[in-house]
Amino acid sequence: MDFLDFGLSVENEDFQLEQLQVSQESHVVGKTLEKLAINRNFETNIISIKRGDQNIYNPPVYSVLQGGDILIALGSQRNLQLLRKFMHQ
Repeated sequence: MDFLDFGLSVENEDFQLEQLQVSQESHVVGKTLEKLAINRNFETNIISIKRGDQNIYNPPVYSVLQGGDILIALGSQRNLQLLRKFMHQ
């Protein structure tokens, strides 16, 4: 097992990176990462936000989500599914 395998596997729960698109109609548009509390509520980290040609790496909590943003998220498959569902409510 190498370091990345070890770091992405905790107590039999595998973590993965996933791209999540923010739709124009999503209720998360216009809200900050802090307000959404993704890390606390979904135990998922937003590693980057892709916005057009721009990549915002390690986005600060005051980052405001926009329609069309692509979030690069790190979390368990279960929590990523919950986050995806939350974003599309």
